[in-house]
Amino acid sequence: MPTVEMSGRGRDVTVVIPTRNRSGLLRRSLASVTAQAGVELAVVVVDDGSTDDTGDVVRGVADDRVRLV
Repeated sequence: MPTVEMSGRGRDVTVVIPTRNRSGLLRRSLASVTAQAGVELAVVVVDDGSTDDTGDVVRGVADDRVRLV
């Protein structure tokens, strides 16, 4: 298994979550991802035109590592 060197610069892990009208599952996904320890983390939620409360769910996450696109 290859070894990954941590440089201390930038992000170690970027999680991209594509979604459309799955706000309930998105809540659970965001809770799981943001609970990860031991990594520098960025989370990008890509909303594909949801008509449910997806945007509100993402904006309700009090974590500056989470972005909505």
